[in-house]
Amino acid sequence: MGAGFSRLPTDEPAPGDMEMASMGTEGGRSLLPTLAMLVLASIATTGEVGPPTTLRALLERERVDQAGLALLPDLPLDRAISDYAVTNTPQVFAVAFFWDDVVQQARALPDQFEILLLDKTAARWRRATLSADHLPKADGTLRLGLWGSIVGITHAPQHLLVEAHVSPSATVTLVLTRSLEPKAMFYGWPLFSLPSGSIAYYRSHPHFAPTHPFELYVFDPVTGADRMVYPLKPYDEPRRAFIEQMRVAYAKAGDAWCRKRNHHCDPERFDSSGGREWAVDPGGSAMAFLAIFGNAPGGRGNSPDDEVPSMEVVVVCRNTQRIDAMVCRETPLETLQRANPGVPVRGLLQLAIAAPPR
Repeated sequence: MGAGFSRLPTDEPAPGDMEMASMGTEGGRSLLPTLAMLVLASIATTGEVGPPTTLRALLERERVDQAGLALLPDLPLDRAISDYAVTNTPQVFAVAFFWDDVVQQARALPDQFEILLLDKTAARWRRATLSADHLPKADGTLRLGLWGSIVGITHAPQHLLVEAHVSPSATVTLVLTRSLEPKAMFYGWPLFSLPSGSIAYYRSHPHFAPTHPFELYVFDPVTGADRMVYPLKPYDEPRRAFIEQMRVAYAKAGDAWCRKRNHHCDPERFDSSGGREWAVDPGGSAMAFLAIFGNAPGGRGNSPDDEVPSMEVVVVCRNTQRIDAMVCRETPLETLQRANPGVPVRGLLQLAIAAPPR
């Protein structure tokens, strides 16, 4: 994965197994007693990406019940697998992998991979071999044959998501039904699912671009609708202020500096990333997350991109049940911290969701 939203740790709740968000306490009293209806909705994250092992050894290590595998008699459990990713939650176990002997013979990743899924609720195993010729495209161009290693496998309430590299900092994500039928593919990696079933994801960028602006897209697996929802014009005041600071920094560097480094020097395309925290209203009407404008000091060396201090903002998106109607607004994190001293970031996101729309 490239820069952007850090993945949630593997003990976070899955969308189909939502738990009450941690709200913090003070003297045993909840700081946010009125927000008990708010939960975090994360996509169950990758449990492991691992080196070669046998399929049987992997299942034993993950403590997966193998009884139902008798219904898959042609599955070679003692054959080595490689470049695999695993997710193992109370709802599902899944592994996406390549056969290691095929990789070694070709000295490259083949144009097909295997996937094994256990629906723990139904106690049902499924297996599929997916090849480039039978997969959808992302952006009309990318197919599995252009992928590198599998870097993640996650699950949303109705779908399984397989992520693979297309460059050192870019991925594509294949969307599968729970029957392992390819549904769609998008250019980026999933962040969290919404109560509507749509998937919020971080849009990938070319690895060697001079900057990597954070762009949040939402994909609807049912309709195929795919839309950038943040950031959109007209920009809010925090972004306008940061853009002006970047404009001054690039002007100071001068056109010659920009041309020499093949840098766009566009102040609106500054480096940014998604934050470590997000929250979703289970009613399906809003979500909030932390975004960071700019680099850490020295992030790009002696560059005007480093001269502007980074800024953290809380972004609240409403009307999330409709991709075409979603609206996102920014508030500086420090503004919420001053108004709610001692409340952790996650609690501030929940407060921002509960506040009246502006």
